[in-house]
Amino acid sequence: MNERLFDSICNVYVPVKDLDEGIDWYCNKLGFQLLFKETSGRFAAMKVDPAPSSPGFLIVKTDDDTTASFTRNGQSHQVVCFNVNDIERTHQCLVEQGIEAEAIVSEHGGTLKYFVFKDLYGNRLEALRYIG
Repeated sequence: MNERLFDSICNVYVPVKDLDEGIDWYCNKLGFQLLFKETSGRFAAMKVDPAPSSPGFLIVKTDDDTTASFTRNGQSHQVVCFNVNDIERTHQCLVEQGIEAEAIVSEHGGTLKYFVFKDLYGNRLEALRYIG
């Protein structure tokens, strides 16, 4: 099939145990913008980038013991990656806030740098800087 069926990524979903706590963490620790909290408390929609075409970032309340990840070769792997302009500053800012963040990895002669960090529920997230 050569026909393109999809236009773009619309939303990314991440599970949380407590919706209000999750909203507070993502907005105050990472600087996300809250768009709305669904009236029955099932989910909240946020934006990382204010551009209208950027994907929504939704946190979804669940009582299940789960995270947004998958296993690769026996290791947990993140499913969400954020572009950043200054990887070192971003890393430092998260660490200073007490957020668990792995060391910055540099690949391809320093043109690709990234690190993995965790939210308050153990969801693995990635920050990436690509200079191409």
